[in-house]
Amino acid sequence: MPCKANEAFLEATLEVPEIGLFSTSILFLTEPKRCGLIDPKLETSVCYDENRVLKATIKATDAPAFFVMPYLEGIDGQFDDSGFYMPKGSTKILSFSPINAADATVKQSQHKQSQHSQRLRAAEKTFMPALRVFHLQNSF
Repeated sequence: MPCKANEAFLEATLEVPEIGLFSTSILFLTEPKRCGLIDPKLETSVCYDENRVLKATIKATDAPAFFVMPYLEGIDGQFDDSGFYMPKGSTKILSFSPINAADATVKQSQHKQSQHSQRLRAAEKTFMPALRVFHLQNSF
């Protein structure tokens, strides 16, 4: 079916299970800012795992999301992936590495104090930084 360059993109996937290789690439047929991108309506959540590593979950519910960039407000650091493509219906779980561990969790010295440790763990679980997710559709 013929289409206009600003209404389509190409997606290519390479899978080699024997060596654990899985890669997807996309190609716009025109400048991305000229494309009629649909809002992917990303669903997000943030939580700490059992090792107190901050995890962000992102799901593209309505459409593909291009060049997805997660950002935690108020905490310097980086996610283990950024600038990625998410096909419609896909979910991605990311780990966050703060530059200063005290920014994302309770200071280790406070955590070691036994009389406060339970209360601190409860406070740690309730502190969830705000996750903002930028993507190509909401950038132009």
